[in-house]
Amino acid sequence: MFRATNTAAPGGNGPGPASQAVPPGSDFDFRVPGVRIFTDYTNPGSPVAGLGYPGQGFGTDDGPEDGPQYNCDNGTSTTTWTHGTNRTTQVSGWVPLCNLVRL
Repeated sequence: MFRATNTAAPGGNGPGPASQAVPPGSDFDFRVPGVRIFTDYTNPGSPVAGLGYPGQGFGTDDGPEDGPQYNCDNGTSTTTWTHGTNRTTQVSGWVPLCNLVRL
């Protein structure tokens, strides 16, 4: 199981979103249950390859890429997407950074 070790977001009580600088090989975790792992970052309507949950971990292998704006449920949005693999399910795809927390 992976554990997030980042600090709380300013003014908040929980982990903040991942920073915009994401070198390949970075380790993250999913910020909320049911994060969609997309097959194509250029189209948020693309098929969903799978879902990610806190504690599963997400390792990056490509990105970040600038794509369409995505609105996360915490009220933030991003145009930065990163490609990687869910460490538990081995599902690979693109995730908007506002749905990840750095480990």
